[in-house]
Amino acid sequence: DVQLMGAKMSQGVVRGLVLRNGYSNKNYTTEFISRLFAEEGKGIFTVRTNVLGHMQQGGTPSAFDRNMGVKMATKVVVWMSETMKKYRQPDGSVMCDTKDTAVLLGLRKSRYLFQPVIDLQDDVNWKQNIPLMQWWMMLRPLNRILGENQVDADYSESLARAKLY
Repeated sequence: DVQLMGAKMSQGVVRGLVLRNGYSNKNYTTEFISRLFAEEGKGIFTVRTNVLGHMQQGGTPSAFDRNMGVKMATKVVVWMSETMKKYRQPDGSVMCDTKDTAVLLGLRKSRYLFQPVIDLQDDVNWKQNIPLMQWWMMLRPLNRILGENQVDADYSESLARAKLY
């Protein structure tokens, strides 16, 4: 795999991706594979390691996390202020009884979006407590392309089918 990636990079491929399951092999650890690719790829490509499971489990927030948190908090405060003004009653109370007043802020297609909670129930597998459509499932065609062992393959047709560019 290291030689194949080196050959692809030498022919103009600008990215490569190596995925490893945390339970795949006790000897071929993420650190070992990273060092192996870094050593064998000297002068051809560089290596960056990202362990997704650990990222998702928390830890110290990065600058990106803090920036995103501030942006989201700002959007929420503005939304709450506007919603309270919109639904303010003559006696000064606020009556929020429509679906657009119980919302969740999230990212959809790289944009912040408030979605009514009631609308989200159709997008969830409640038994397993996961979304019905995982965003990364659309990347499966790219995974097949990256797994091909032909160094000189023309990927434009496969990428067009995958709608990645």
